[in-house]
Amino acid sequence: MGDMIGRVGRRGAAALLPALIAGLASPLGTAGAAVPTYKDPPTIVAPTRAPQQQPPPTPPAVPLSTGGVFPDTLIDEAGTAHIIWTEGRGADADATVYCRLKRGTSSCDGAPVQLLWNKEYGPGDGPELNIDDLGPKIIRIGDQLVVLSHRYPTGSTKPDGTTSSDTVVAWVSSDGGQTWSDPSIVGRYQLGELGLIGTGDGVSILNFGNDPLCPGTCVEDLRSGEYSGAGGNLETGPGQGYHATMAVTKGIPTVAFADLQNQIFLRRWNGAGSAADPANWSVSAAVPGDEPSLAGGPAGVYMLSKAPSAPAGQRPPLVIRPVVDAAGGLAAGAATTVSTSDDVKYGRLAQDDQGRLLASWQQKEGAKPGVRLRVSDTTAPPASGARAALRQKQPAALPVGSDVVPAGIFGPAQTLLAGRDAGQIALAAARDGGGFAVMNRTGGVNQVGEIVATGFGTSVPTGLPGIADIPGGGTPTGKSCETIDFGSFDIKGLTCLYHGTGADAKKVSTRGEVDLFGLKFIPDVGSTLIIDPTKLRIDVVGQVKVLVRAPVIGDVVLWHGKLNVDLSAARPGSVLFDFPIGEYAANILGFSPAANIKVRLEKDGVHIPMSLKLPPAFFGASASTEFVADRATGLRLTSLRLKLGPVPLGAATLENFDLSYNPAQELWKGDGALSIAGAGRIAANTEFKAGQFNGATIKFDPDPPILIGPFVYLLRAGGGFTVDPLHIEVEGSVGGGAAIAGKSPVRVDGKLTADFPRDGPGKFAINGSVKLLDFEIATGRLRYQTDGYADFLVETRQDFAVLTLNGMFDGFVDGTTGDAAASFNGQACINFGVGCLVGAGLSGAVSSKGLAICGNASLGDLGDTIPKGPDGQPIVPPNATKGGGISMGVQFTLEGLKDAVSTLAATPPIAVPFVGAGIVLAHTHIPCHTGDFRVPPPRPRQVGAGVDLNVNVAGGLPSQTILVTGEEGLPAVDLVSGGTTLTGATAEQRGVQTPAGTSIAIPNANAVLFVLSAPKAGTWTVTPRAGSPAVKSIQLSDGYRVARPTGVVRKAGRLRSLAYRVADLAAGQQVRFVETGTFGTRILGSATRPAGTLRLPAGALPGGPRTITAEIMKDGLTTDRKVVARYVAPRPPGPAAVSGLAVIRKGTTLTVTWRRASLGAARQLVKLTGAKGTRLLSLVGPTTRVARFSGVRADERVTVEVAGVTRTNVRGTVQRKVSAGARIKR
Repeated sequence: MGDMIGRVGRRGAAALLPALIAGLASPLGTAGAAVPTYKDPPTIVAPTRAPQQQPPPTPPAVPLSTGGVFPDTLIDEAGTAHIIWTEGRGADADATVYCRLKRGTSSCDGAPVQLLWNKEYGPGDGPELNIDDLGPKIIRIGDQLVVLSHRYPTGSTKPDGTTSSDTVVAWVSSDGGQTWSDPSIVGRYQLGELGLIGTGDGVSILNFGNDPLCPGTCVEDLRSGEYSGAGGNLETGPGQGYHATMAVTKGIPTVAFADLQNQIFLRRWNGAGSAADPANWSVSAAVPGDEPSLAGGPAGVYMLSKAPSAPAGQRPPLVIRPVVDAAGGLAAGAATTVSTSDDVKYGRLAQDDQGRLLASWQQKEGAKPGVRLRVSDTTAPPASGARAALRQKQPAALPVGSDVVPAGIFGPAQTLLAGRDAGQIALAAARDGGGFAVMNRTGGVNQVGEIVATGFGTSVPTGLPGIADIPGGGTPTGKSCETIDFGSFDIKGLTCLYHGTGADAKKVSTRGEVDLFGLKFIPDVGSTLIIDPTKLRIDVVGQVKVLVRAPVIGDVVLWHGKLNVDLSAARPGSVLFDFPIGEYAANILGFSPAANIKVRLEKDGVHIPMSLKLPPAFFGASASTEFVADRATGLRLTSLRLKLGPVPLGAATLENFDLSYNPAQELWKGDGALSIAGAGRIAANTEFKAGQFNGATIKFDPDPPILIGPFVYLLRAGGGFTVDPLHIEVEGSVGGGAAIAGKSPVRVDGKLTADFPRDGPGKFAINGSVKLLDFEIATGRLRYQTDGYADFLVETRQDFAVLTLNGMFDGFVDGTTGDAAASFNGQACINFGVGCLVGAGLSGAVSSKGLAICGNASLGDLGDTIPKGPDGQPIVPPNATKGGGISMGVQFTLEGLKDAVSTLAATPPIAVPFVGAGIVLAHTHIPCHTGDFRVPPPRPRQVGAGVDLNVNVAGGLPSQTILVTGEEGLPAVDLVSGGTTLTGATAEQRGVQTPAGTSIAIPNANAVLFVLSAPKAGTWTVTPRAGSPAVKSIQLSDGYRVARPTGVVRKAGRLRSLAYRVADLAAGQQVRFVETGTFGTRILGSATRPAGTLRLPAGALPGGPRTITAEIMKDGLTTDRKVVARYVAPRPPGPAAVSGLAVIRKGTTLTVTWRRASLGAARQLVKLTGAKGTRLLSLVGPTTRVARFSGVRADERVTVEVAGVTRTNVRGTVQRKVSAGARIKR
């Protein structure tokens, strides 16, 4: 067994960690696997062995006391040591002595301070009994220093009224040890190891040690302002009261203690209930070993102990094992041996705020006995949190349940103090690795002797204030042992860098981390980094990680593998490293590199320009970034910006995205634009997570609207898009057509979706509420295809009081003129007071000019009023529609329709049927193909019942409509000519139909309408019947014959033309030809004469079946539609191939040139694909003839592809060129 109970245990803030685990993966890689190799130049000869290191020099010892015992220490942020020990004063009470020792100094900062407990003594008691047998302890709580001392056998009355001869007193300093409070009684058990638990006002000091009064190995909870007179015994069996040690990590204490049977017992508080209650602590199976010492911190909990056994004739060495979770409690992981077997004693383990482990002991025997120190070489990222996703694969030797990332081994042993007699060791270090070991030079295990302190690690100032903002010390001008000059810069190790011996005397080697101006090199376990500051070479025997580090993000590993580089030609601004793609699979914050990773050294730090692969959905494109790191701040978060675009995604392109990195969410996020087929640009925000597209958002209300196609505008949008392929889904508004009075004739508000396949046009569709000509038209959709024009389909039920429409508008937006037009099919109701006069079978059209509809007038069951022929079937007039009715339509110009709606809106509801009837009647055409109503030339007449009113009717018309209006009611009139009488309908009859014509009653407008079918020239007389209201007016409307177009498509090579004829092109009619295909509908032109030819422009529209329809219009309103021809259009040719393609390579730069650009292209795609993983893409303009790429491996076989692409995503012929790359002899 050892000689006394040991302690170490230092507090630490969250940081990076080392892991010291035996049996880790070989530094030369897994057997049979290719090891990533980087040599520059490629012919460089790699060393095969590491230099033999010179032993580290012994640091000078700072004398503190000639008669002290049991020192303790802690280190603050400035690297200042706060040291205490006990000094006996003969017949006077023992003194607890405090010393503040700054880095780089040789004496205390001011005279040592004696902390005394000057108490009153009763009979049989005296100051000679005021003894501290086991030494004081020091701990930090925020900016306070707390010193505790156990006094025995002097008696005292405790705050709870009890009296005993065991007393723990405390002194507190709030100014960094410059002044101290009076002592207070806080407890009674002997002091062991201290730790803090709780936060804020609930913080308390745990004391864990062995006390016969407890009895056993007890934990005592010392709370602020409270006295503790009780503790909990954590022993689980007899004889376990040896070498009590404790470490606190993340507020949870772990303890270890031993018995005399070579067994160590581990327990951990569960975080609930009192820490002084053994029931709240885990119980674990015993671990073989002896003399444990625990250390906790950001690396987790580790245990230093003597090995459970040793070969015959040898003594057990010291080993380090991680304390890990295991089934049923805790266990010790794989062991790493840190000492020789030369009678080692008093082992102590500490952990600094970076997670480095510091192991110290007294070597009694062997060569050059003395106090030894070994420090773990490297640190590594935390095992959880923001960097968990980027952690490298852990070796199989990592203990099950451990959350520790293995990161290296210990550096060489350093002698802190020569000789055999030292003991009572305490040590701690600051975040930068510099610290102090305090020990008794001559006192061995428990005797009074010389208290000294020795520094280790760096001695330069930390740059941080210490506790209570007291400045620290250090040697700011000189270079410490961990820094060496390297050309124009220097290399800094976390621990001292040692020169080799003999022929390697000018070389420096380390198995630990070094820093080259912000670029860190971390050798693998068992590997050695060799630095030659004379020849400016860096080599590794084994493998090394090269990385940059950020406090929140952790490590970004640029390279992991073999490395041999000659940097003798490097200068500030030149490329130091050019890590080849295809060797090591780097993970750059979720992305893989798309080309070599270059590292450039500048005066402000290392610059790392990179191209990063985007997911496959991005067509092989990459993003660019340039990380910047320096030694002071590590990887600068402000440099974590990603430039993205232009990236082609079908007919759309991601443009100018600037993304920044959010470490907390591990998310790249930023703004840019989405351009649609070279038309408009939509502002967007996009995200990437773990190298994958994480979605995007679109939210704006642009002014002016954004053009996304010919006369198609995005008016408003809020939503997002996904890729593979590109799919947009937003709530928005889309307008179509040339603006009328500043507004789109077609507007749809609703859910907009757009899809962009890799090949072919993009397609938009928006479904929702529709405004047509600024009228709310219920629901519908608008579609747009990027290689064509927009169309829309609207389902409506419009109620204009007298006129009701219920059906579908099927329309288009012409991409050349912006004209918006639609056909209508459905039902209508024109109610003049006798029910609906038009039912099913209605057709019509709407455009920016207005509305025209036509249908079958439903006159009801006319019965005997319709004469029948010999076959018993009704004899219908020529203008009657199938089924015995007559055609009837309504035509409104856009201005007339808006005026009608406005008038009805201002009319009292009771009068709406009558006012509406008059408005609609003025725009009614019966039959449909008649002109507007006109007043006939005046004739002398008498107004009144029984007075004939004569109307002259011209011959040759297909129909003549006569509208008779009464003064104060529906007139009861007939229409008479010669022996023919056309009886006027009454309200009860609704309508009368004879071979001569039809009459319809319109009660709400006080009118009767007569339609004469193919009348002969002559005079017709309006004859009122008895009791009829007076006739107010008579109006006429002349019928006309509908134009009859025909046509045929003629072919001449790729050209097409329409030869047309139009009969009956009279009465102010016009004929317009429109073409419909997969692209939508477009206007071809109009018939300017009865016969002619229209050239059908090919353009960039897709080929395939097409239909040509003639639209027959009158006064700008479409009244009829007729299909005149069908044909198949040829597919448009793609852009021409480039010519004269050539590839020029110089180092890792590759230049692509071509003599002639792609004719007919809107842009040109240049794509580079390498056999070792290089993936680069450039999108250049239509006339560009050169593209340059950097970071292309010189020895990589690459294929270059160049192709032109049209605005509508038609890709031309691809030209390819293969470059084999240089043959490099390694």
